[in-house]
Amino acid sequence: YHGDNAYPAAFLYLYTSLFRITAGSIKPFQMIWALIEMLSLHGIGELALQLKLPTLIAILPILSNRLHLYHTRVVSNDGINVALMLSSIRLLSLARPLAASALYSFALGSKLNFLSYGPMWAWAVFRTPPGGFRGMVRAGAVIAAVQVGMSLPFLLGNAEGFLSRAFNLGRDLVFDKTRVMRFVGRVAFSASTFKGGCLLTSALLLMPLLLRHDAWWRRSRSKLERRRALVAGVLAGNQVVVGLAKALYTPFLAWTFYSLPTLASLQGCPTPAVVVLWGLQEWLFRPFSSPLSDSWAQVALFLGNTVLLFLCLSPTGG
Repeated sequence: YHGDNAYPAAFLYLYTSLFRITAGSIKPFQMIWALIEMLSLHGIGELALQLKLPTLIAILPILSNRLHLYHTRVVSNDGINVALMLSSIRLLSLARPLAASALYSFALGSKLNFLSYGPMWAWAVFRTPPGGFRGMVRAGAVIAAVQVGMSLPFLLGNAEGFLSRAFNLGRDLVFDKTRVMRFVGRVAFSASTFKGGCLLTSALLLMPLLLRHDAWWRRSRSKLERRRALVAGVLAGNQVVVGLAKALYTPFLAWTFYSLPTLASLQGCPTPAVVVLWGLQEWLFRPFSSPLSDSWAQVALFLGNTVLLFLCLSPTGG
């Protein structure tokens, strides 16, 4: 129905298993998705509380009707992928970098958008005991081993077909489906220079982002504060890349929305302001019947993401 498969190996294992468990019936599938959503909400909420953030920060994702809409009623595949990614971040925050990297690799094997975590993930592994360059090499070896192990049957069967499809980074979303940056107009949106500019800006911002969070980590004196710096840095790296992405489909809200309250609070945003940022995403990250309303909604979302981007680049923690 949707054409050729364009996902890495973990996607095939995951959804083949789910198809066999549910016998292809949508109702059992929705029940499993509802359970996964509950686990995701519990996980990000518990992480916020473990980091000693305000209780409201832990509750906000639970209040989102939009997340529930996309991941239980519509059954978008992004919910389970994000659940895997959030679980790997929790493992990393508990100083278990190898287990976290194995799960991160599995999440990456289900959807390539999690490459956005890569640079700050490497930094967080470097700073997580035993850490250092040896720690990075060990974690990198685990990530590679998981990828090769999952991909081996497909590589042996049709290596060229698998690599060209599963790791195709050139795919793009059409103008009419995007929920962000449509206000730039169809011509600018479709230009390769605009796409390149968004990617270049993201890449250039990752270095000051890394340096500022590393400075936060180094000046921290408690385990809790260092843990906060690590989690904030990993989430911020993803936020910068996704926040500057030129094309996001409606269910892609999950890529940042589960963790947005935790990230904003860690970056020093007052709780009332976090509620405003969360409310903007909940209300505006959707299609509007009026083209004018749709454009203004996307402008407001872009401004909200810019504020959060500024907070990530100027963390006040520690």
